[in-house]
Amino acid sequence: MDPRQRRTQQALQNALWQLLELHDFDDIRVTDLVAHADIALPTFYRNYENKVDLLTKTLYAIGEQLASEHAHMNLSIENLLQVDAGAGMLPTLPFLRFVDENFLVIRRLLESPYNLLVFEAMLDMMAAQVRRDTPGWEPHEVDLIVGSIIGCVYQWVLSDRKYSVEELAHMIYWTTTSGVLALRGKLKPAQMASLIDNG
Repeated sequence: MDPRQRRTQQALQNALWQLLELHDFDDIRVTDLVAHADIALPTFYRNYENKVDLLTKTLYAIGEQLASEHAHMNLSIENLLQVDAGAGMLPTLPFLRFVDENFLVIRRLLESPYNLLVFEAMLDMMAAQVRRDTPGWEPHEVDLIVGSIIGCVYQWVLSDRKYSVEELAHMIYWTTTSGVLALRGKLKPAQMASLIDNG
């Protein structure tokens, strides 16, 4: 991509995110976006079909950025099981911190008529990252992990962040890890009870 086009797209994506801190998506017009980004209206339409296209591509760009910033994480089941439940780097923490820092925008989008678009983008991004980091995992295991993460985040946002980021990360960690182990037949009911008692 041409560097100037990349700068233009970044300016429009930033403008959308900043305006979403103040307004519902339906209340933001393309003319507001170009004015905020200091870009001509025809330039917008050379880069995006409409503002929904801009929103979709903004969400995927954020996902790619988060994935590249945290590409060092290894989500193999073996490594996950070595994470201390009380300390250490939990794999979902960077994503959860992003959601926490952008809480107003994320909540506004999840309560909008475009929430399915947001869900789809989040599911796609998370699934791509989990598949990349866990090449040996089966598709149904990836589905369990991703569904658990996104479901927990959705409930957390709509409940006004009832738990801290760290508490949510631990909940997701135990849910997903024990779920994958159970799917693999490596976690028996007695072990699950022990996890609950010691969690």
